[in-house]
Amino acid sequence: MVIMFPVFPIYESGLLLRLEYITYHYVLARLEGIMNYCNASNGLVNDPNILKMLNSIDYSKLKVFRISAFRNCMMHFGLLSKEGQSLIDENVLDLSIPLCGLIETQFNIDYEQFKNKIEAELAQISDVLTNYLDFELLLNGKQ
Repeated sequence: MVIMFPVFPIYESGLLLRLEYITYHYVLARLEGIMNYCNASNGLVNDPNILKMLNSIDYSKLKVFRISAFRNCMMHFGLLSKEGQSLIDENVLDLSIPLCGLIETQFNIDYEQFKNKIEAELAQISDVLTNYLDFELLLNGKQ
């Protein structure tokens, strides 16, 4: 017996975006750390391909989406900052939208715009890494 689950409930609840954001946050942070190590290693890393790959990534975008209270919320499901402040403005709170206004409060864009930006960033990073590693993942039967 085959059981199929539709994708939309994951999107609509914000769970998939939560996982995508956590992945985006840590992949970009780790790649930036590797780049910083390579740049500070005084030539110990002499692979021009890895240096080219690492330098082709725009790390400044991480700072746009790097709000520590938001990251903590995505990781730990808390809706208060460390200072005890609500992460969702009560004027924006809407239980009918994914994440109830959290994205709108933290980033001043709507959920769909934020989701599209994070997914585009993940796709770009995936392309850069795939190109560097010189392999293709066969996803969804694509060849």
